[in-house]
Amino acid sequence: MVSFFLLVPVLLFLAWIVFGFEILSRLCKKLKNPEREVGFNMTLADFFLISFLISMSVLFGSSIGNRVAEVLTENESEQVFISMGVLHFIVVGAVFLFLKKSDSKPRLFWEKSAGFLKIALGSAGYFFGLFSLIALVSLFWNVALTLLGVEIEPQEVVEYFRDVDGGMKFFALFSVVLLAPLSEELVFRGVMYGGLKKKIGAGFAALIVSVLFAAIHFSLPAFMPIFFLSLLLIAVYEYYGDLRASMVVHSLFNSMTSFLMLAEEHLIDV
Repeated sequence: MVSFFLLVPVLLFLAWIVFGFEILSRLCKKLKNPEREVGFNMTLADFFLISFLISMSVLFGSSIGNRVAEVLTENESEQVFISMGVLHFIVVGAVFLFLKKSDSKPRLFWEKSAGFLKIALGSAGYFFGLFSLIALVSLFWNVALTLLGVEIEPQEVVEYFRDVDGGMKFFALFSVVLLAPLSEELVFRGVMYGGLKKKIGAGFAALIVSVLFAAIHFSLPAFMPIFFLSLLLIAVYEYYGDLRASMVVHSLFNSMTSFLMLAEEHLIDV
């Protein structure tokens, strides 16, 4: 009886993986006929402008965020999420300033917002189909690292998340689920991928952006799953031609990982 109950979730996970591969196959086929082509011809002036804005926003955003956090709380974990929230907010402002001042006038969103429901539901469907493949990549990657003798440790942000409670837990969720996907999609898929694609092609642009996106999370165990996630975010963005699609998928991914962390906390408390 015990073996039966253990077998059921394994079979369900395998079925989910098969379904994930089917969804991935359909997405790849649909990429041949995208809703709207993405990318823009980034000029040299645009490159220097966005480099300056992002550098200054990260520099001042981190400084301002740290000062605000130190005033509001003495808890290190709470300070981290307050600082992150301020940083994400300033980065978003910097990117929208770039979109307004840029010579190439990149369009990252559909002009008509009426299509957002279609985008949100479609991207959510792709996410729930493909999440099993992200989990599969994570499993094989962590097994490979373990065989190589690499110690598997959670990301620092996971430890910080576990250390906050009360109202700060809700702010941490707000930062992780909403602010982070908004700022990171604008920077990585919107500006970086969109600008590089026209210069070096979609394949190389996706590879470079995904490596950088995985690297900034500073976690070897999470590197390959995040790299694969970035490729999926680019694929969804390419298909819909609207950055809100990748924002929805990114937000759902962070929501799912946050839910799993909360569930783990509950089991530990029990």
